[in-house]
Amino acid sequence: MMTGGKPNTVSDHNTFVSRLRTLALPIGVFTVCALLLCWNLDSRYLWQDEAATALLGERMLTSGRPLGYDGKNLVTMDLYRPEDVSRLPTGNPEDAIRYFAGLHEFKQDTTWTAHPWGPFALAGLSLAVLGKNTLAARLPFALAGALLAALLFSMVRKYFRSLLPAFIATAVLTGNTFWFLHMRQCRYYALSGLFLLITFYCYLRWQEGRRWGTSAFVIAAWAWFHQDFGSLWPVLAIFALDSLVLNWKDRKHLVTTVLVFAAIGISIAPFVFYYEMVYSRLGVTSAGWLGRLWTFLFQTNQFLIPLVMIPVALFFLWKERVEEGEGGRRLVILSIGIICAFIPWMSRMVSVPFFRYVVPLTPLCAVVSTYAITAMGRSVSRAWPAPWPAIPVTTAMAVILVVTNVFSLPGIPAIPRRYHMPLYTSAIIRPELNAYRDNLRGYGPDPNRAIVDYLKGRLSPEDEVVCNYEDIPLMFYLRNPIRGGIGCFRLTDTTTTAPKYAVLRMSALGITHRAIYGRALLQHTWMPHSLGVPDVTWGNNPDPISQYTLMPISGPPLYVYERIAP
Repeated sequence: MMTGGKPNTVSDHNTFVSRLRTLALPIGVFTVCALLLCWNLDSRYLWQDEAATALLGERMLTSGRPLGYDGKNLVTMDLYRPEDVSRLPTGNPEDAIRYFAGLHEFKQDTTWTAHPWGPFALAGLSLAVLGKNTLAARLPFALAGALLAALLFSMVRKYFRSLLPAFIATAVLTGNTFWFLHMRQCRYYALSGLFLLITFYCYLRWQEGRRWGTSAFVIAAWAWFHQDFGSLWPVLAIFALDSLVLNWKDRKHLVTTVLVFAAIGISIAPFVFYYEMVYSRLGVTSAGWLGRLWTFLFQTNQFLIPLVMIPVALFFLWKERVEEGEGGRRLVILSIGIICAFIPWMSRMVSVPFFRYVVPLTPLCAVVSTYAITAMGRSVSRAWPAPWPAIPVTTAMAVILVVTNVFSLPGIPAIPRRYHMPLYTSAIIRPELNAYRDNLRGYGPDPNRAIVDYLKGRLSPEDEVVCNYEDIPLMFYLRNPIRGGIGCFRLTDTTTTAPKYAVLRMSALGITHRAIYGRALLQHTWMPHSLGVPDVTWGNNPDPISQYTLMPISGPPLYVYERIAP
């Protein structure tokens, strides 16, 4: 705009200041969350799943693609069918490669196809820039979690048209113990949640007719696929249904909707075939589809959103049609639709109902919970004989939601008792908050660090180690040939010198092949060395089922066995 032939510098300055103020709070949220998520981030060594991501990322950077086998060590998915135990190739590496390639964990040249490559690329880049260490492996994922929290804050503030719900949603998200633990992992969890939210935001921009909204939505969905190719399908289905139903009388928009989702499908299709998603993959079924659904519903009620919050939110959406504005209503309705579609989808698609598969829903659950408690807060404050501000009521309910199981209690009886986790329902105060505190403090024994520290000064480069589980962290930290794992890789190979050390986690015998390890290890004489830490199945596993999640850990001591030469 020109005034007297000169630019309107006052207007430009005001616009700049306004934008700066708009960005200031999200930047502050990102900074606080980044500090929280990165605090003592390297206090515990990578566990099995994290080490696989870091190792494949490192190989991707050096070879141009993530390789399951680098000529020394083999990375596999840690899944097997019980009927395949007699067929496991425990001798030369060529047989093992053919076997696991046949299960479509990687291609014949060992190029990894069991997961998309986005997390590997990010981990490999971080390791190349910051050095090969635990902090470098986890840092980019923790920062992605902080960015997710900032984006959630911005979306809620924009569509709810208020700062209070934005702060509450962010507090509910960051106060969720298992979200916090998963964001601190060198794994795809943070990226999947972040790109779900980015795709959601871009979808809303497209529906609002905003500039570049259509292309941004297509690009965001494509990028999300390359972080986690199992999660986006039910979300895209809800978006497609929403776009078609709300605009079914607008022929132009219907055509645009079809073209947009066709563009996403066409852009993804080559990678669907490259990642071998059209083939059946190895799976270990757990409790059947209905059992997995009940397990996910319990986890959702206990760790994501109390199930009672969904009907409460729907009630207030019907009752208060204008309180949050049309944008806020749509945000909540779509979030509920995604949650309701996502849980059954994952129950059908995964073989074991680990919480990791539903943790990307945490920000959307925070949106629905925030709407429900803010609506309840308004209702309570209005019903009070002497009306008073809803802020203290809403804030108190948010604290109750984060700290206690009170809102989860009504949903527990609806779930069959056999799928309950009594540890998390036996107390009013959430017991998992201890894990939140202990992760920040770096407190607790670390079995993987104890093993690595013991072996590092005692191994020469050619020495080999047998490990029945948590074998991939040893590959990452030691660089020695590692035998074993759930796949029993080279366990009976006699073409090289016998292993110098063996790590036999007795706690993991239920998921490894006891008889095969027994026969292999009995061929030699071993001297045990106690490490002074308890023998637990996992290292820094963030899942609710992990005995390592809740402190303190106790149990029999963990041993490293040294082979005595004949």
